Amino acid sequence: MIDIRSLLDRFRRAGGAPGAPAAAGAVPPDPESQLRAELRPLLLAIDDIEDEADAIRTAGEATAQSALAAADNEVGRVATTALVEAGRVRREATATERAHDRDNAQAIVAAATVEAGRVRRRARRRTDRLVAKVLECAWELPQPLEVGRDVAGLDGG
Repeated sequence: MIDIRSLLDRFRRAGGAPGAPAAAGAVPPDPESQLRAELRPLLLAIDDIEDEADAIRTAGEATAQSALAAADNEVGRVATTALVEAGRVRREATATERAHDRDNAQAIVAAATVEAGRVRRRARRRTDRLVAKVLECAWELPQPLEVGRDVAGLDGG
């Protein structure tokens, strides 16, 4: 494993004498320019990576915008389809409800017809009995009834 401290020590400014004495007339090596020369390819590579990251980010933003636009279109299409389908379902439900109500009304009318028949039969039976009772009472009267005077009093008036 690389010792980070020794790696970083290379980039620190050297204190004191820059190194062994150089030959007469020779220019002493400049550690700072040596470090710059050593780091230049690395920094250029980092610049390339940053440029590539910017290009990827820009492409991603464009893709995201395109996906959002497509999603907006899809939402509009789905909403329109849903409204059309809701109208169809509503009409279908209304027709079904009307048919159900019609069936219920027909059943009620049929039941009422049956009940009306019962009431008519009962009324006929009662009417026949009441007429017989009235006739029986009329035969027992000592004198005949006068329709205008005596019959009017029978209804309680």
